[in-house]
Amino acid sequence: PAASPEEPPLLLFETPVYHCNVSDSGSICLDLLREKWTSAFTVPKALEAVRLLLAHPIPDDAQRQWIAELTISHVVSKGADRRYADAAAACVRKEAARSLSEWRAQWGC
Repeated sequence: PAASPEEPPLLLFETPVYHCNVSDSGSICLDLLREKWTSAFTVPKALEAVRLLLAHPIPDDAQRQWIAELTISHVVSKGADRRYADAAAACVRKEAARSLSEWRAQWGC
């Protein structure tokens, strides 16, 4: 942003992500990227925070509650409840397996 580093960077996922803290439109629900941002943070620190969020979801601050519920069930069952893992894997197969030419077609390149 023009006011950087006073305002957080706008980070979005282009590829759909099956995660309770990422919206259907790719926006990331992370306090560091909103009200907790300070000029002491950097873009690399923000990217690291997003990486950690992907590995450690915060169901209490979910953008998609139904995924948060599956995430909690998966964690509580120590992985025995496979609904979250199976849905996430299906999303990866569908959305992250595009070829470069498919991405170019989607982006109009």
